[in-house]
Amino acid sequence: MIDRRLFQFVTIAALVVCLAGFCLADGYNSQGKRDPFDSPKSDTIANTIYTPPSLDKRPPGLPGLLIAEVTVTGVAGTQQERVVILKGIDNASYLARKGSKLYDGYLLSISPEEVVFVREMIDEHGAKKTVRVVKRLYTEDK
Repeated sequence: MIDRRLFQFVTIAALVVCLAGFCLADGYNSQGKRDPFDSPKSDTIANTIYTPPSLDKRPPGLPGLLIAEVTVTGVAGTQQERVVILKGIDNASYLARKGSKLYDGYLLSISPEEVVFVREMIDEHGAKKTVRVVKRLYTEDK
């Protein structure tokens, strides 16, 4: 009696394994739909580091530079109209005013001590996000 039950159990187990292998052999056919067992967040590109195009593939001059690629070297003008001198990674100096565009943002304000930029970026959910970046005027102490 025990041998018969063991034989039935082994037969059923083998049948289940074979059917599972047969069903999985064709793979999952989504027919254009999202797999319900996959997390929707797996469809988004998360935790990736944005690498901008090389300098030669960006617009020339200040509009082709990232905010992180410029250094504030000087501020000139009056309180009503200030101009900032920015040095880029291309070793060129640029004059910029309030509202000047850069590759990833624009210049928001200029004070005698610092320059405020607004970096525009898109987060992992596709929403537009802005971040304020403050760069101080660096002077040499003598």
